[in-house]
Amino acid sequence: MLQVKADVETQGEFVESLANEVRAASFVNIDDVVAFVNWLDEELSFLVSACPSYNTFAIKYQLLYL
Repeated sequence: MLQVKADVETQGEFVESLANEVRAASFVNIDDVVAFVNWLDEELSFLVSACPSYNTFAIKYQLLYL
């Protein structure tokens, strides 16, 4: 649990910046939406790979349901 707390504290500003981007987003056409979602997906994948406690949890979860 301490590792999760440390991850949240470490990545908190990054998560907040992504949330601000989502809140501020507005789109004119579908191509803009697709580009934004692709960008956001890439950013979120960085977040997951940067959190050791999440990776440990995800591995245990996957093993549980094999």
